[in-house]
Amino acid sequence: MAKLSARGRTELARVEKTVYPTPPDLVTERRYTTAYMSDGTLLQKCDVIFRSDGKRHSYGWIVRGKVDPGLTVEQWLELRARLGYKQVPTRRK
Repeated sequence: MAKLSARGRTELARVEKTVYPTPPDLVTERRYTTAYMSDGTLLQKCDVIFRSDGKRHSYGWIVRGKVDPGLTVEQWLELRARLGYKQVPTRRK
């Protein structure tokens, strides 16, 4: 599992997308959150709500890759918006 604050990096942008599976399988909702970090790393986590008892569960942050060199935060946000993601406030300490 990855940490948002590992190696002194900071979060530059965060987007999320909520998916409602049809027909519902084991979960009724999946929320994917992706964070663009200052070192160019992309971290992603998936949060779900289980159909059986309505409990929430987070699978934690994982490294999804690196951003291409030269791609700015604004360009990355545009690309994510085309895929249905919405920008949310970043977590600042």
